[in-house]
Amino acid sequence: MAELTLQDFNTIEKVRSLFESVGYIGEKNCFLVALNRNYLPKNTGFFTSAMALGGFNTGGFIGGLTGAIIGKSVEVTMAEARSKITDRSIFILTNTSDICGYVMNKTEKGYGFIPLSNNYSLITKLEEVKAHPDFFASVTYDQIDKSDLKKIAFNFNRRILQMGFKCESQFAFLTLTIYTKHKLIPYQEEQCKLLLEEGV
Repeated sequence: MAELTLQDFNTIEKVRSLFESVGYIGEKNCFLVALNRNYLPKNTGFFTSAMALGGFNTGGFIGGLTGAIIGKSVEVTMAEARSKITDRSIFILTNTSDICGYVMNKTEKGYGFIPLSNNYSLITKLEEVKAHPDFFASVTYDQIDKSDLKKIAFNFNRRILQMGFKCESQFAFLTLTIYTKHKLIPYQEEQCKLLLEEGV
């Protein structure tokens, strides 16, 4: 499946159809667009890898990133920690170099995520993102060690969703920024209210 633009998931009908296309629709659905709060763009070849076919290699996005910032020894330590992530979905969800955000669906089964990319721009503009259904990832509630939805001080238009996964790696977590409403995503406000009512 080719990468998609915002126009392919900017209405509740389209986003539902998108998740139907990857087989992730529940009895209850909560569709949201969220940004990767730890995104630090670096092209690791992720979107051209074999992962879309079900395989992945460990180490991935870490190469070069931390080495350029804080030294080779830390890079190796992080790569080793990330290599402990053996679950394909968790591996995708912990990529902070290629994935700037997600289109997500919370159901009674857990969470489904379709990664977003922004051509490795430091600032993510929703009108420019591309969605990648081939890299769909999902986690059940049993795979989540802890989750929390927090307010941002003095910012009433955003929430922070933090999710830790059951995994040996210290990097098995996801931190997202969720807009409580957004002019480009008409369903975001209603769906965010649903998330706040039901909890994470």
